[in-house]
Amino acid sequence: MPEPRIRQAAARWLAGVAFVVSAYAVWTLISLRLQTGEDYPAYSSLRADPIGTKALFESLELLGSVEVSRSFTSRPRVHRAPDTALLVLGLYAQDPIDKRLVELADEGARVVLAL
Repeated sequence: MPEPRIRQAAARWLAGVAFVVSAYAVWTLISLRLQTGEDYPAYSSLRADPIGTKALFESLELLGSVEVSRSFTSRPRVHRAPDTALLVLGLYAQDPIDKRLVELADEGARVVLAL
């Protein structure tokens, strides 16, 4: 009567292998999407395709003489220093200009708005 035990063990082993293979496939698909940045909005510095600005972000970061950071909020906190440059990318023509951006520019910061 050892045959049912062997079959049961083989079925468990196959189920385990199927689970591991499925998990690996899902992990690979998710990581590929995140590497290309397709899940991020247009002009995102996390997006590596032509619609994104990841290359610009990483190039500025490699300069070493510039401090580069990302903002993940719709209302970013910006250091109020005259040597600050803020890139606001992916705006629509009908979007109102935020008063804080005008204040930053008045204080001497460089504010770049891109449509």
